[in-house]
Amino acid sequence: MFRTIAATLATACLTAGLMLAGPAAADGPGPATPKGVERPATPLPPGSVTKDDGTTVLPDGATAPPETVGTNGDIPLANGALRLFVPANYYFMPAPEARAHLQRINAPTPAGEVLGMIAPANSRPLDDAFWGAVISLNPLGYVAEQRSDRFSAPDFPDEVRAARPAPAPRLESFAVVPSHDPVRHATSWTERYPAPNPVARSVRAEQRILGRDAVAGVTIDGRPDQIATITAALPEIGRMVTFAPGKKYTDYVAGTDPASAYDLPSLLTLKARPGAVAPPVQAAAEPGTAPQSALNLEGLTKWLPWAGAGLLVLALIPWLVGRSRRRKEDEADRNLVPPDDKEKKD
Repeated sequence: MFRTIAATLATACLTAGLMLAGPAAADGPGPATPKGVERPATPLPPGSVTKDDGTTVLPDGATAPPETVGTNGDIPLANGALRLFVPANYYFMPAPEARAHLQRINAPTPAGEVLGMIAPANSRPLDDAFWGAVISLNPLGYVAEQRSDRFSAPDFPDEVRAARPAPAPRLESFAVVPSHDPVRHATSWTERYPAPNPVARSVRAEQRILGRDAVAGVTIDGRPDQIATITAALPEIGRMVTFAPGKKYTDYVAGTDPASAYDLPSLLTLKARPGAVAPPVQAAAEPGTAPQSALNLEGLTKWLPWAGAGLLVLALIPWLVGRSRRRKEDEADRNLVPPDDKEKKD
C-alpha cells in the first residue's frame, strides 16, 4: 500500500514539474522588470529636455504621445465599487499612466491601490507645468467621523510626522489645514514639504472620501506656485468620485458590518483610533510602485518546478529503500535449502 502511494505521488510530482519547467525553460528568464513599471516608458518627442527636478520640457509645437490622452464620461472603477463622472474639461487615464506620472515627478504613491488619474483637458503629462489628480482606494473599512478637533491641535503636525517615518517625505507644514465635510463625508487638506528648488513638486493636496468599507483618495502634486490652482481643483475633482449604491458611507449597518477601527485623524496617520485594534495598512509607497499582492504568483511559478523535483526525490526515497529491502529478502530466500532437499541429500 505504501509503495503504491509513493509511486503515485512520484508520478504526479514528475508530471507537474515537467509541465511547469517546460514553459519556463522555453521562455528563458526574460528581462528584469523595473520596480513599479508596468509597460515601457513613453518615448519623448525629439528635442525634449528633462530637467534635474524630473520635469520634461517639450519642444515648440510638440505634444505628448496619443496614448497618454484618456477618456471622460462615466467610468466604473474597482470592480464597480467606485464610479467617476469626468466632464469634458477633464480626462481620465488608467493606473499605469498615473504611476508613470508619480515616477516622473518622484512623488510617493498614495496608500492603497492606485486606480487612475484625472487631468485638465488642456494639459498633457509631459508638459512642464502638468498636474494630475491620482485616484486611489484604500480598504480601511468604515471610518468613524470623530475627533475632527485634532486637526486644529498645535501638536497634530508632529503626530503626522511621527506616523510617517523615512523614506516618506517629511511634512513641513499644512498649506491648508485639514477639515471635514460631514455632508459629503470628505476630508481635505494640503501639505507642504521641503523643496530643493522652486519647480519641485513640494505641495500635495489631498481629499479622502469615506465609503462603507473603504476610503477613496484624490491626490494632486504640484509646485509651490500652483497651491491656489490645485487647492481649487481638489473639491471639483472630488465631486467626480462617488461610491456605488451599497458601498456609500450611509449604507453602513451598525452591528452587522465590522466595527470602525479608524477615525478622521487616521486618514492622515493611517493609525487606528485610540483604544481600537486594526490590522496594519499599506503606507505611501515609493514613487510609481504598484501594490504588492499577498501572493506573488510569478515568483511562485518560478520555484514550483524545483519544489516538484524535491517532492519527487522525497517520494522516491521510500520506494528505493523498499526495493533494496526486497532484493535482500530475495537473496536470503535463494540461500535457504528446503527440508525435503536436505533429506534427499542425506
